[in-house]
Amino acid sequence: WTPDPMDADPLLPPRQRRAQDVISLLVGIYGSKEMFIKEYKEMLADRLLGNPSYSTERETQNLELLKTRFGEVALAHCEVMLQDIKDSKRI
Repeated sequence: WTPDPMDADPLLPPRQRRAQDVISLLVGIYGSKEMFIKEYKEMLADRLLGNPSYSTERETQNLELLKTRFGEVALAHCEVMLQDIKDSKRI
């Protein structure tokens, strides 16, 4: 067991605090939040286009979590991609 960091938001559940720590680590690896978002967008596109029967439910959940961290505007392209895939499955 390791305690939460001192700057962890006590109002968030522990699992969500750990997820934010992982995101901070990844942003640090990529160098900036813009580079992280760019890479996430490219990887999401590869996953969605690489498998036509890909389930978007988990990706939608992940995107909602990322939007709370980075904002709606920064991830608007990803939301459009997921919506396009959902719409194409209906047709």
